[in-house]
Amino acid sequence: MRKARKRTKKPGHYPAETIGSKLAAEARQMANSLTEQQRADSFQQAIAMIYGPDATKAPARSRR
Repeated sequence: MRKARKRTKKPGHYPAETIGSKLAAEARQMANSLTEQQRADSFQQAIAMIYGPDATKAPARSRR
């Protein structure tokens, strides 16, 4: 039978609000105010950044 591992102690105080949490809240607020057309445009820009400017949609997943 295995012995239980000792857990490392977490810091006692972690701030409730950090720079990252402020930025994430701001990004969510901005994303929630987009129209459907703006969301579609942003999605197409993201796809172009990932798959290249000629990609109109994500490529099909490969089957192994």
